[in-house]
Amino acid sequence: MRTGRAGQCAGRVGSVFFHEKVANMLPERSHLELHDFSAELRSFLGDSRNYPDAAGPVETIETHFALVFLTGHHAYKVKKPILWYDMDFRTSSARRFHCGEEIRLNRELAPDVYLRLDSIGRGDDGHLCWNGGGSDEEFVVVMRRLPAGRMLDELLSLGAVGRKDTTALSRMLCRFHENAEVYPVSGEDYLEHLTQYLSHHHELLGQPVYGQHPALLSDLRERQVRWLADHREEFLLRAYRGLIRECHGDLRPEHICLVEPPCAIDRLEFSRSLRTMDIAEDWALLCLECLKLGYGRFSEELKTARFGADENAAAVWPFYLSKRALAKAKLCAWHLDDPAFADQRAWPDLAESYLELGLAALERG
Repeated sequence: MRTGRAGQCAGRVGSVFFHEKVANMLPERSHLELHDFSAELRSFLGDSRNYPDAAGPVETIETHFALVFLTGHHAYKVKKPILWYDMDFRTSSARRFHCGEEIRLNRELAPDVYLRLDSIGRGDDGHLCWNGGGSDEEFVVVMRRLPAGRMLDELLSLGAVGRKDTTALSRMLCRFHENAEVYPVSGEDYLEHLTQYLSHHHELLGQPVYGQHPALLSDLRERQVRWLADHREEFLLRAYRGLIRECHGDLRPEHICLVEPPCAIDRLEFSRSLRTMDIAEDWALLCLECLKLGYGRFSEELKTARFGADENAAAVWPFYLSKRALAKAKLCAWHLDDPAFADQRAWPDLAESYLELGLAALERG
C-alpha cells in the first residue's frame, strides 16, 4: 500500500499537474480531428477466417474511440486514429503506447481479462496478417470475453444484484483504492484545482451553442462553490491523508462484471491526470451513473460501503457527485462539436439531466 504523508512534499509538483489537467478543459483549447478507420483493417478484423476461435460471425461494437471485434471467447480492441481534445491517437506509435497502457492499467482490476498486445502488419505477399508482418500497421488489445449476462448494468436491469454481489464489488473497489498510487498534492493546490475545475466547466457549458439554462448553471455553481468553502478543512485533510490517487476514472455499470471475483474494465488509460482524483470521487461516479439509470437503492448501498471504509467521505460526497455530474454534462455537450453525430437534439437534454442530478445531490446534502 503506497500511502504516506503526501501533502507534506506535494507543492513542488501538484500545482503544475492539476494546472495541466484543467488547461485541457478550456474552450479555446477544444479541438478534434476524426479520421476514418481503415476499411481494409475493418474488413480483416471482421472476417471470422482470421481468428482461431471464431466459430461463427464476428460481432462488431463501435464506440466513439474504438472498435471491438468479438469472437467466441475473446474480444479484440483497436483504437481509432483520432484527436479528441487531449486524447491523440492519430499515429501508429501513439496507438501502440496507449494499447500497452490499457493492458498495464486494467490488469490491476481485471488481471485475467487483459491478455496481450497483438499487431497486424503486412506479409511478404502484401496481405494483412497477425504478428510478424514486415511492418506493423495496427495494434490490438486482446481480451478474454466477459459474459454479457454478468455485467452490472444487465444485472441491475433484471433486479438480479444480490447482497453477496454488492459486498464482493465493494471489497474489490476498496482493495483497489487502498493500493492505488498516491498523487502527492498539497491541500491548497488541490482546492485550487477544484476551484479552477468548476470555473472552466461552467465557462464551457455556459456557451450558448450548448443550450444549457443559465439559471440552472448559476444555481449549481453557487452551491458547489459554497460547499467547497463550507467544507474546506475536509478537502484539505483528504489531500493530506494521501487520498488523491490514480483511480479508475470511468467507473460505470457497463464496465463492471460480477463474476467470481468481480472485475472492472476500461480504466481511463489515455490521461493520467483525468484518472487522478479523490478515491471517494471514483466511487461517486459509479453511484451517479446508477442514479441516472434509476437504481437509487443500489447507489445508496455502494455509498454506505464507501462511508464504512472512509469516515471523512460523507462531508465531500455531495460535492463529488455534483462534480462528476458536471463532467458528464460537459461530455454530452462536446458531442455537439462532433459532425459524426447527425441527430444532436438529445445531447443538450442529457447534459441538463446530469446537471439536475448534481444540483439535487447538493440540495439533499
